[in-house]
Amino acid sequence: MPIKQRPPATTKRVKKKSKSGITSTVSGVVIKAPERGKTVKGKVYATMTIDAESECRSAYPLRLVAFDIEAIELMMCKHGDKVTAIGSYGWFNGYQLSGARLIANVGGQ
Repeated sequence: MPIKQRPPATTKRVKKKSKSGITSTVSGVVIKAPERGKTVKGKVYATMTIDAESECRSAYPLRLVAFDIEAIELMMCKHGDKVTAIGSYGWFNGYQLSGARLIANVGGQ
């Protein structure tokens, strides 16, 4: 069995910085119905796409990704519903709001 060696004294150990706590609030109309899935580690998630509204630019597609209990709330939305969500904004194959939490869900047509 190999013996684990300690790093040399000159090596600095750097703590990994967590993601910044910047969250965004967006609202829009659901244009793609929610879909459920599982990660490689078995964590349940749900995704759906909304047509996000903005004062500064024209509407754009935004994917909402939610995990665990929030995923269940996301699955209750239907095509055409107006939703408002909070989450961490980022870019991954398009704009997305990760860890999304629904604030309001107003039934559509």
